[in-house]
Amino acid sequence: MADLRTVSREFLTEFIHMYREYPCLWKVKSKEYSDRVKKNLAYEHLATKFEEIDPDANKEKVFKKINSLRSCFRKKLKKVNDSKTSGTGADDTDTPSLWCFQELLFLTDQEVPRKGISNLESPENTNHEEVGNNLSRSRACMM
Repeated sequence: MADLRTVSREFLTEFIHMYREYPCLWKVKSKEYSDRVKKNLAYEHLATKFEEIDPDANKEKVFKKINSLRSCFRKKLKKVNDSKTSGTGADDTDTPSLWCFQELLFLTDQEVPRKGISNLESPENTNHEEVGNNLSRSRACMM
């Protein structure tokens, strides 16, 4: 498996551009995202491209490489966003050092974490008697 650090930037830039052409792989809200046939075909095309640097390239290896790139991008994006909201001046905001950060900006709206849903009610709406009964029932099930 080819190490991303040893791959030329030109090749990875082409690979990222090719990846961008397949929204079925990255655009969660698109109709195509659920289409397994399109996704498999897209991964096969990307694997063919990746064979230029790794003769053993396949769908799984391409999937791992994409996840590696996206993970690095996600970390840098978080640093940039955190520096913007930290109250620092415009001159002190974090500048991403990841060379392909600009190339991966199309993923920005895909990397926003979903708002969590609490499974606990707010304190003023809690029926303490009901909570106690549920706790007793769950303890009984554990025994």
